[in-house]
Amino acid sequence: MDLAVRTGNQLLSNSYPGEKGVRWFMDSSLYKQNYYMPNFSHGTAGVGYFLARLYQKTNNKQYLDKALTAAAHLEAIENENDWIRHDDGNGKDVYYLSWCHGPVGTARFYYELYRVTQNKKWLDKIKTAAKALMTCGIPQQQTPGFWNNAGPCCGSAGVAEFFLDLHRIFGDAEYLQFSQMVTADVINKATVDDKGTSWLQAEHRRQPNFLQAQTGYMQGAAGIGLWLMHLYESDKKLKPVIVLPDKSF
Repeated sequence: MDLAVRTGNQLLSNSYPGEKGVRWFMDSSLYKQNYYMPNFSHGTAGVGYFLARLYQKTNNKQYLDKALTAAAHLEAIENENDWIRHDDGNGKDVYYLSWCHGPVGTARFYYELYRVTQNKKWLDKIKTAAKALMTCGIPQQQTPGFWNNAGPCCGSAGVAEFFLDLHRIFGDAEYLQFSQMVTADVINKATVDDKGTSWLQAEHRRQPNFLQAQTGYMQGAAGIGLWLMHLYESDKKLKPVIVLPDKSF
C-alpha cells in the first residue's frame, strides 16, 4: 500500500491538461514527441482506473476526483459509440476494439467509477460501446483496429472475455451469445498438430504479414488458453481458486 500511495501521489501531480479534464502520456519521451495514447494499457483510462481503485483502498477523495477529471477528458474525445481513438497522430482515425487501446479495456475504468459513485451513466457508456462492438461486423470482418489477432491484448480473446463479464454483470443472454461466437472464431483459427494448439497471428497492426505463434499471456497461447478455461468454468458454474488482481468485473 505504501508503494501504491506513493505512485498515486506522483500521478496526481504528473498529469497534463486535455481537451477537458486531465490526461497522462505513457512516458516522458512520448510527451516530448507529443505522441498520446488515451486508452487503458498506455494512457489515461488505465491511470484513471488505478486511481479509482486506490480511492477504494484509501478513501482519499483526491484520487477519485482525479479519476473523474480523467474520465471527463475521455468523454470529450470519444466518438458516438463511446470508443476512443488509438492516438493523436497517425492513429487518430483508428479505433482498436480489444483490451489495450479499445473499449474492452477502457470499460474497466468506467466500471470502477460506477462501483464507487453508483452513477449509472458509466454503465450506459459500457453498454453503448458493447452494442457498437456487436454490430460492427467482428469477428468475421477485420477492421484497422481489429486485425488478424486472437490474443487478450489486441484481439478476439479480449473481446470474448469482455462480453462474458458483461453477461455476469447485466444478465443479458445476447452478451453470452456474442462471447461464444467470438470464441468459436478463435477456435476455428487455431492450428492443431502433434505439438499442441497454437495461433499464428500478427501482433502488430502495422506489420500484418509478420506472423508468429506466440506462447505468452497477452499475445499468445497462454492468454487464449486461460480465456477458454474462463468460459469453461462459466459453463460449469465453477469458481476460480485464484482471481488475477486486474480482474475488474
